[in-house]
Amino acid sequence: MLKRLTVVVLISLCHQAGAQITAEEAIQKVFDILTLEEPQLQGDLQKNLTSGAWESLSYLNETNESYEPGDLQEAVPDYYHFMAEKVIIRLINQSNYNEYGMELEISYRLHKGHIELLDGKTKALKDRWEIMYLDANYLALDMGDLRVFFTHTPNQE
Repeated sequence: MLKRLTVVVLISLCHQAGAQITAEEAIQKVFDILTLEEPQLQGDLQKNLTSGAWESLSYLNETNESYEPGDLQEAVPDYYHFMAEKVIIRLINQSNYNEYGMELEISYRLHKGHIELLDGKTKALKDRWEIMYLDANYLALDMGDLRVFFTHTPNQE
């Protein structure tokens, strides 16, 4: 179920911590981040957010009232690259997971722990995502109906 998630998170967490952890511990760590009651933001938000591209790794659907680690789902590897004032988003093609189906370039701003997506011409607010977790290596966003966990991926630009 979460085989790819487990492998990627295990490699990242083991490399950072210098220790071995089990697949269950890695899944529990991601689950804990996605179910935070209060955001955990570490360091300079702008610097951490724009430190490289992000790939969605897993998510929780927020329609449930309570969650268990088994509710964690593997996400398709959508691509997000936050730059100074714009974000490039490449969404996986649902018909062919080996290619992107939609690519967007959207203006945004950071405001009180939120990413606010803006209309390019009028700068009107189009959407707002709460940053649930952000450090130099991981990002978790509450995007409304979904909470999504991201890890760094190589830049594609």
